[in-house]
Amino acid sequence: MPEEQSKYTDMTTPADWLCAHCNQPRQSHTCLAGFARKEVKFAGMLRIKNEEPWIAEVIESIRDLCDVIYVLDDHSTDRTAEICMRYAPQLHLLPSPFIGMDESRDKNWLYDQIVRECKPEWIVCIDGDEVLEKNGPEAIRKHVEAHPTIDSYKLKIEYMWNGRDLVRTDRIYGDFWRPSMFRPFHPDPDKPDDLKVMNEFRFMATPFGRQRGNDKPNLHCSSVPQRRIHGAGRMPARLKHYGYMTRQNRVAKLDYYTSIDWKNLAEDCYRHMCQGDTVTIQELPRIQELMRDGLLVQADVDFLTNVKPSDRLVHAGPIQVDRWDENKPWSLSHWAQTNA
Repeated sequence: MPEEQSKYTDMTTPADWLCAHCNQPRQSHTCLAGFARKEVKFAGMLRIKNEEPWIAEVIESIRDLCDVIYVLDDHSTDRTAEICMRYAPQLHLLPSPFIGMDESRDKNWLYDQIVRECKPEWIVCIDGDEVLEKNGPEAIRKHVEAHPTIDSYKLKIEYMWNGRDLVRTDRIYGDFWRPSMFRPFHPDPDKPDDLKVMNEFRFMATPFGRQRGNDKPNLHCSSVPQRRIHGAGRMPARLKHYGYMTRQNRVAKLDYYTSIDWKNLAEDCYRHMCQGDTVTIQELPRIQELMRDGLLVQADVDFLTNVKPSDRLVHAGPIQVDRWDENKPWSLSHWAQTNA
């Protein structure tokens, strides 16, 4: 696949499956041992970029759970790829063959690489800044065995705030669940209807992302395929999200997300990310460029940056940060229990 490609329309089919004995694709398989797929219980799936500060901790947190881990590295410019390579052969590092920001494209491509090379019962799809709590692997294994009819799960996302021992808990931050693991679909090659169902096991594009010139980014794609979004159960395990942990990270994310998705009212223009941080325009080079191009005005910038800790926003605030204790027993919130 050429480096300059920005789209992906292929899909792995049974003809593309690789044999566990000889690594040949099924369509041209000649191995005398007979065709067989490599079967695994859990496969990790991560799409990452520039996650050097925490990628080792992320990988360590799922190594005990996942038999194999597949990582798509989206052109990292730091030591992310170098750190990932330490975990081979359990971890398969796949450099992105694409340009531009397109989460659904990237996840479809990565999913196809996984099911081409192995047959996982479950895929755990997390971000490169999310750490599974230490009791997570055991909780996940026990829960899937106890609930054999559920095909996808939401995990609770805990947003670390100003340190690994602090977590933001106001409103959406206090009870945010995201579908993050699912059973992939393995079609029977001899059943034509199964091949049709494969089209529903794709990661769908979203309406988020604004076009500038020839670049049309796509972001906020689900972490499970379309077929598995509805009916997802709630897994009693938490992911610690480190991406907003420091003020520096939060300001950089506000600048970046605004630059590719400005005036997104559904996300409250991303200003909840920097609530109480007293951001200045000098810290936002991408937003300065939007202003020079006439896409944002000073009033827009004031709306983004002048957010007091006491403000009640669309999804968050007044800001509340509590002590994080991973050893303290926890249970599903009342909301989660009544909205399962």
